Amino acid sequence: KAFNCRAKVVGSSNHHSLALFTCDTACALTALKQYETAKQIFDQTLQLLKSPESDQKVVYRTLINYASLLEKLENYGGSVKVTHKALDAHKMALPLDHEGHGRLIKKLGNIYELCEDVIAAEEQYFRAKDHFEEWQLTDVKGYFDTLMNIGSLRFDEQDFEEASLYLKQGIDGLLENDFGRGEELTLALINLTIALVHTKQDQAAVVYMKKAVDVAEETTPPNKFLLGICYMKMGLIHQNSVQLDKAKEFYEMALETMKGVGEQNIFITPIQILLHDCDRVKEQVEQAQTTTTKSKFST
Repeated sequence: KAFNCRAKVVGSSNHHSLALFTCDTACALTALKQYETAKQIFDQTLQLLKSPESDQKVVYRTLINYASLLEKLENYGGSVKVTHKALDAHKMALPLDHEGHGRLIKKLGNIYELCEDVIAAEEQYFRAKDHFEEWQLTDVKGYFDTLMNIGSLRFDEQDFEEASLYLKQGIDGLLENDFGRGEELTLALINLTIALVHTKQDQAAVVYMKKAVDVAEETTPPNKFLLGICYMKMGLIHQNSVQLDKAKEFYEMALETMKGVGEQNIFITPIQILLHDCDRVKEQVEQAQTTTTKSKFST
């Protein structure tokens, strides 16, 4: 109602004022999850802002919120196009906001990932990284998140050397600056551990797997699935080091946690197999030790 009344009062003579109002209306509708109606009003807003004389701050504000809406609608291709336009508007409206520009470039990389365009995503992440470094920006979270994003892409490409390098830099930076929470960080830590194992850095893998457990346990609300994966990975690391009691302890914790996720969980049976295998190896080790002891006495 307010929108319709405002349109009548303002009329066509003050597009800037009306565009600002319609943008706010569309944002409110997005927050209320009335996405299709919000999309229509964003389109109307952009029509009002077609003039080259339009306030670029209003243009930027409209475009970046519209891109976010399109992402919610899973229209990732559309979101990419609108975000590119938002970048141009941001340069014109806020030329000194270098941190905001870096965050926008990184955001573009995120959306390209959702489009499964790995090459374009990587290009934007490196562009964001260079931008943060060039301006020596204080947005440390944006910078270290970007490094972590690059590492995650390298991990998906099975380039474990590069993955471990970027993941470690990004994760260490986030943890040192007290940004050590959340599912994304837990997953990155799990991937870093796997990359470190592949590159024969077993001791470092243990250190970062412990950090993954800590982050997963402290994340609120807890993601039991990721926490269960962390416990299982810790069990595997200890089993590979023939620390079988410790391995069994973590496997049992993993099994208990995964059971809380649901019966459909595909990891329950593998964990049970690992537990059985751990008991079998422990029995073999004990038998070997007994045989060695008997041989000494007989000698």
